[in-house]
Amino acid sequence: MARPAEGPDTSKLEAMATLAGGIAHDFNNVLGAILGYAELAHAQAVPGSSQQHQLEGVINAGLRAKSLVRNILAFSHSGLAVKVPMHVQAVAQQALDLLQTALPAGITLERELRAGAALLLGDPALVHQVVMNLVTNAVQASSAPGIVRVHLGVRHLCVASRFTVGELLPGAYVELEVRDEGVGMTPDQVERAFDPFFTTRHVGVGTGLGLSLVHGIVTDLGGAVDVSSAPAAGSRFTVLLPCEGEIAAIAGATTDEDSIPRGRGERILVVDDEAPLVALAEETLAILGYEPVGYTSSAEALQALRNAPLQFDALLTDEAMPQVTGSELADAAQAACVREVLAKPLVARDIAGALARALRPAAGAKPPGS
Repeated sequence: MARPAEGPDTSKLEAMATLAGGIAHDFNNVLGAILGYAELAHAQAVPGSSQQHQLEGVINAGLRAKSLVRNILAFSHSGLAVKVPMHVQAVAQQALDLLQTALPAGITLERELRAGAALLLGDPALVHQVVMNLVTNAVQASSAPGIVRVHLGVRHLCVASRFTVGELLPGAYVELEVRDEGVGMTPDQVERAFDPFFTTRHVGVGTGLGLSLVHGIVTDLGGAVDVSSAPAAGSRFTVLLPCEGEIAAIAGATTDEDSIPRGRGERILVVDDEAPLVALAEETLAILGYEPVGYTSSAEALQALRNAPLQFDALLTDEAMPQVTGSELADAAQAACVREVLAKPLVARDIAGALARALRPAAGAKPPGS
């Protein structure tokens, strides 16, 4: 039930977000070099060797760190979130399938997905994160035997309503409800639930960032969160996000996860103010079959684009750089548009897939893209 509440301390959230975003941005550059060079070494190692196995451990650890950084950037609102139409039920299904494989013994996940072809406008990765965090929170609050229930549907508000976090106007909303039979929370704990690093868990169980992330993502999407809980009676978290209609046709694209698309000698302009990352990108692109041209100065890269824009087939650039930003470089590239946004640190498969998708529409021509 909707009920008035003050919600989390927004000034505290903003201060923590600024600090977290700065740390995550710097760490991303370090992690990018570690992960990238580990990938290159893994590709050159003898198949099945102990060296290759050890490098796989490094890569897997790097990917987990990448996921953590993405969460921090989502919390800090520093990520380059792209809002695209998404089939929300497919995103939720994927998240729940992933969670199903890691449930503790004695915990059952019940799902009721009735959103049909409902469409949301947002970043699918962040909506995926909302589902993951709410269900993980419910699982951690439960003891075996226990049931976590997930409902997804479409709800119509007839009047303007205020919730624990956020106020919504009348209209159609995608509703995600997650219920558990756990220990529940006191009214004071409910008020603090979305504060960063606040947790009712034991030390070592959870970071206290999960609900803060949910708060930030849902707020950015123009939605609201409602919380109902009482000690020994479990908790219910309800997320409402604006429904943008329905997806008329949902195409199921299939991809071969084991194949990485390769280039055909296309000339790629690479720009990053971190020299090690430029060198890494050049080496990776060369292995993938492209001809890279790297710059650590965005101003020099801009001049190269202005002098001869048609010499490049695509632009791979960092966004946050001194002098000229990545967006400004894309604007300067003749006939360019931003076709892909990748979260750093980059891995070879992500780069290869993004370039293949960006260059495919331009087959037979040579307009620069990004």
